[in-house]
Formats: sequence, C-alpha cells, structure tokens
Amino acid sequence: MNGDIAMANFTVPTMDFEAISNVADEFVMQYYTVMNKCPQHLHRFYSHDSSVIHEDAPIFGQENIFNAFKDMPLTDTHVLIHKVDALRSVLNSILVQVCGEVSIAGAPPRRFMRSFTLCEKNTRNFYVLNDIFHYQDRVFIPEGHNVEPEHGK
Repeated sequence: MNGDIAMANFTVPTMDFEAISNVADEFVMQYYTVMNKCPQHLHRFYSHDSSVIHEDAPIFGQENIFNAFKDMPLTDTHVLIHKVDALRSVLNSILVQVCGEVSIAGAPPRRFMRSFTLCEKNTRNFYVLNDIFHYQDRVFIPEGHNVEPEHGK
C-alpha cells in the first residue's frame, strides 16, 4: 500500500460528478481505514509538495507530515463520517470535504470538518496535495472582540 488512490481508466478532466464522488468516497474510506489500523502509514497519502493544517501552523512536505503524524496520538482512532462532498477543481485535482466525528485514544467524539485536495499524479493515481482539519467545537474570535457567554439557552 502506498497511499495512492486508483480509479480505472479515468482522468479528472473526463470524470463526471458521479465518478468524482466515487474517487472521493473511496479515498475517504481508505484514508480513515489507514488512520484506524496503521496510522504510521498516513504520510503515504502525501507527497513532497503536500501541505497540511491540523488546527495549528501549516506543515509542508511528506517527511514533515510523517514526523507530525508520528507525534499525534492516533492510536485507537474511530471516525464516523456524516457527509462527503467532492467537486472537480483546477489542474486535474478534486476538492473533497468531509464532515464527521472522531474519537482518538478513547476520548469522547468531537465533530470535525476536513478538506482535501486530491491531485492526480498520473492517470488513475491521486495523492493529497492539501489537507485542512479543524474541530467544529473550536470558535474563531477575531482579535479585539469580546464575546459574552449566552445565558438561558
């Protein structure tokens, strides 16, 4: 297993919406299966020009992504996928958005959103070019804004 997602006899420009959705569904299934069973191999979905944002600063390149994932507590990871959406993007790529819940190392599940750009390496082979992951229970508050807690709801 090298992390590549293979689809028979298609390239992104010739794929219709259904084929693009099938690539996305297959990718998501493979990605989260690897995360659950052998997270030490997650970096194989990425390449030298890949970048990841996982709640923090960006990580660039397959080796740095490997090191970052190695330091994450991904043992006993369970993911419940609620929704996968995908669209054709620029230059033989597919934009994939995943919405779901993840439980890591027995912790309570947390809702997340994740966006992937799958880039076609060559005919029928894709890798993750971009990956952005955020928990949905984290709130962005612009600097200088005070937020009052809601009462009575």
